[in-house]
Parts: sequence; structure tokens; C-alpha cells
Amino acid sequence: MQRFAARIGSNAIKRQSPTIKLSAYFSASSNTNSNTNSTNNYTKGDGSGDTSILREENDDREFYKGIPIGPPSDLEYPESTPHERYQAKKQKKLDDKVYNTENRYKLKGVLRKESGINNRTAGSKVSRRLRREGLIPGIIYGNDVQGFGKGADHPLNKTIEVVVKHTDIQAELRAHKNVFESRVYELEIEGSAEKFTVLPRHCELHPVQNQVMNCNFLRYWPGRVVSIPLKYVNQELSPALKRGAFVLAQNRFVDCVIEEGVELPEFIEVDCSELKLKQTVRLDRLRKPEGVNWGAKVKQNFLVGSVFGRAANMEENEDDP
Repeated sequence: MQRFAARIGSNAIKRQSPTIKLSAYFSASSNTNSNTNSTNNYTKGDGSGDTSILREENDDREFYKGIPIGPPSDLEYPESTPHERYQAKKQKKLDDKVYNTENRYKLKGVLRKESGINNRTAGSKVSRRLRREGLIPGIIYGNDVQGFGKGADHPLNKTIEVVVKHTDIQAELRAHKNVFESRVYELEIEGSAEKFTVLPRHCELHPVQNQVMNCNFLRYWPGRVVSIPLKYVNQELSPALKRGAFVLAQNRFVDCVIEEGVELPEFIEVDCSELKLKQTVRLDRLRKPEGVNWGAKVKQNFLVGSVFGRAANMEENEDDP
């Protein structure tokens, strides 16, 4: 027991000894600092008697306890205030928004050049190489308004092989999704003065990565037949749809002819109000915008779809008072 007690006592002394040493050190240093600071708290700019690590060469500032007082004389102040910089940043965002609004219907393309051993402009190998370079292959096809009825061999109706930046197509597709192929774009060919008014067509996506792999462009002019997607509205006003029924679509697009000077609508609304179970949706429920006419193949019995759902639940809910 005596040995155990002696061992505990020696360990306690060892644990206390660093504390004793540090307290003695700080007490001694505080005494020396109090003596020096009482006589030399301030130091002149010439650095006489000052050993501060913050002092730089040709620094004419006064130091208090090794800390500089005030900014250096050669400090460069910013030309604008924080508020002015904030206003400039805000104005730049507005300018970028206006620029994007003006160019939202514009795309830039480049004519395909011959490459490879066989000097080819098309093919699977050429397309893969273009995709690795960040370009999307495609063609401009369809007859022009002046070449209408003159055949595909006419110079105005010839097929043009082009490439477009992947980032431009992907951004438009991400922003507009289902209505991307219903938007009219002005495709500008770099290196030439040619500009084409086109509609995106046959936009092919990767099955897993959801990235654009191919995109073609159809020449467009007012009066051309265009397929516009359908959009269902007022579904909450239907006693069947609001209880879980759905419209089994037979046609998701409708052919339209747009008059000159009228903007191409992104979709045609389908009014679903008062729809009941097993009822068919036809042309009379489509809301036709002003300046838009149905195509020649669209008849009065044009079928959009039929309402389906759980018949037992629907009948019970409809019989309830």
C-alpha cells in the first residue's frame, strides 16, 4: 500500500509540474512586458525599437504593442463602392436576360466537312467522332416555299448536312421538353450568309444518358402543315378524371396550318371539363387559337382519346348524392 501511495503521489507531482512551469513562465513574461510597455507602448514610423513581424519595408505607420495603427499610405482603394458593384452586377444580369430573350429562337450550325480516310461526311463513325467533339449531326431537309412542287433534286430543296453544338440543343430541349419540336428556329450557318427557318424534327436521345444524339431540321414557312402537341386542361372539372380516371390517347398531335404573321403555338389545349367515364374526346374539345387552322387530313370525327378508369368505383361515386 505504501508503494502504491508513493507511486500515485509521484504521478500527481509529474502531472502538476508542467502547470507550475507554465505559470511561472507567464508570470515572468508579464512582468517584463509590463516594464517595457510602460516605457515604449508606441513606436515611431522609422522602426526604432520595434521588432513587429507585421512591419514591412518603407512602412511609416505607428505601431502599438506590435500592431500597426491605420492603413498603409500606399493602399489602393477600389474605384467603386460595394453598392455600385452590386448595381453593376444586377444590370449585367438584366442585359444577359435581354440578350437571351432576343436570341431564344436562334441556333448556329456549321456545314459538315469531309474527314477520315474515305473523306466522308456521314456515317456511324463520322457521327461518333462529331459527338466526341461536342457536336450533334443533323440535316436540313424539306422543300422551300419557292421550290414547292419542284422535286427533291431542285437546288432550293436539296438536303444540307450540318452540325450544331450539343450544349445549344441540350439547353433548348431541357427548357422546353415536349414542345421543343413545335418551336420555329432561325438556323444560321457560320461562314456564310445563309439562314434557314426550321423546325426541329426526329430528335434522337440516348436511352440511358438522356443526351441528344441526332437532330434534324425541317424547312418551315407560313402555310406549311405542322404537327402540334396536345395539352389537357381543366381536368379538375371532370367528375371522372378527378377520381382517378385517365384519357387513353389515340393521337398526341394534331396537324395545323399557321397563317402568316401568327406565332406558332407550342401546344393545342384540350378541354376536359365535364368528361365522364367511357366518353370519347374529339375535335370539338380542342381550343383553336386565332390564326390557326386544322390541316386537310383533320376531319370532324378526329379522335383524341377515350376516358378509362375503374368502372365499379366510378359508378358508385356517381350514384352518391
